[in-house]
Amino acid sequence: MKFRCWALVAMMLLGLAGPKAMAATSEEDYRSGLAYYAQKQYPGALAFFRLAVQADPNNWRAYQGMGYCLGQTGAYAQALDACEKSLGIHPDNPPLRDYTERLRAQLLTAPPIPSAPAQIPTPDNRMDKRFGLYLSLIGDPVFCFGGLNAAYNVTPYLRLTGGLGYCQAGTEVQTAGGSTEQTGTATGISVGAGAKFLVPGWEFSPTLGLNLSEFIISGLPSLWTSYSQGTAPSSLDYTFFYPNLGFDYQAKDGFNLGLGVNFIFFIGTPQNVTTDVSSLTIPYLNLGKFF
Repeated sequence: MKFRCWALVAMMLLGLAGPKAMAATSEEDYRSGLAYYAQKQYPGALAFFRLAVQADPNNWRAYQGMGYCLGQTGAYAQALDACEKSLGIHPDNPPLRDYTERLRAQLLTAPPIPSAPAQIPTPDNRMDKRFGLYLSLIGDPVFCFGGLNAAYNVTPYLRLTGGLGYCQAGTEVQTAGGSTEQTGTATGISVGAGAKFLVPGWEFSPTLGLNLSEFIISGLPSLWTSYSQGTAPSSLDYTFFYPNLGFDYQAKDGFNLGLGVNFIFFIGTPQNVTTDVSSLTIPYLNLGKFF
C-alpha cells in the first residue's frame, strides 16, 4: 500500500513537470545520434536522428544523419529523401550534395552501397549565423566608450570585423603657476578593422585578435596626452596596432558576447605626447547579434 502511494505521488509530479521536462531537445538527440554513428551503430543513430527532426523539423544536420544511416543499410530511396530534405533547408553543403548525387545514381544501378562519410558535421553556431552587428561598450575599436561594429564569420575559426567608435572627455591645460585649467571637451573618433581567431565548434571560445585603428581627436585629451609648451593643436591623428586576447560567446539564436584585453601599440612616434604611452592595455566589452 505504501509503495502504491509513493508511485502515485511520483506520477503526479511527473505530470506536473509536463512533457518538456522529460523530452530531450533536438540538439541533444542529434548529439546522441552522432555518438552512435561514430561507433557505426546505424540503427541506434537513425532512431535519435528521427527524434531530432520530430523535435525540430528544420534540423538539417539530423536529416543529413538520417540519409547517411539509411544509405549504409541500403534504403537508398529513403536516404535520398532525407538528404534532399536537408539540402532544402541548408543548400550550402557540398559533401552532402555529392553524396546525394551518388545515391541518386545508385538507385539506377545495383549494389554496392555508397560509402557515407565517417563523420557528420557537428553544430557550429558561427556557421549557421555568419553576419553580425554589435555594440562596443568600451575598447573596440580603441579608444572608444561607445562603438558600432559589423562582423562576418568567414570560417568556423576566422571572423573579420570593422567598426566606428566615439569617446568624449574633459580637457585641461597646465598654467605657468603649475595648476590646471579646464578648457572644454575633447571628442575622439576611432575607425578600426581586424581579424579574430576562434576555436571551431565552441560556443564559448577563447580568441586571439589582430587589429588596426585610426584615432582622430579634436581638442586636448586630459587623460593620457600632455603638451610641453605652446598651444594645443585643433586635432590629432594616431594609428594603433592592437592584438587582443579574450573570449567570445555566440549562442544558437545569434546572441553574442565578447570580452577581453587589448594590447595597444602606437605606429610611429606619438605626436606631441610627452608621457610614455608607446604602449597601453585596456579592456574591451561587446554585445551583439548574429543573423
